[in-house]
Amino acid sequence: MTPEEEIQRAGRAREVLENEMFKEAVSDIEQALLMGIRQSAFKDKELREKLCHRYALLHDLIQQLQSRMETGEMAKTMLQQARETLGF
Repeated sequence: MTPEEEIQRAGRAREVLENEMFKEAVSDIEQALLMGIRQSAFKDKELREKLCHRYALLHDLIQQLQSRMETGEMAKTMLQQARETLGF
């Protein structure tokens, strides 16, 4: 992938992460999962494991988007340095 493509992907990832509806949805899902974990019966290990797995997946999604943003920022920096070095 070219640095320009990485920069574009970073911008799209930022748009998602900064989108108010996305933030609200993530917050609602996170709270529902945590409440489910807290309120699950002690003996219901399977339910707690499913809820914990879903919680981890939610945070994996966010981490993937943040990673794409960081990769784009690095690509932008590298591109700027290359342009400066070449005198553009």
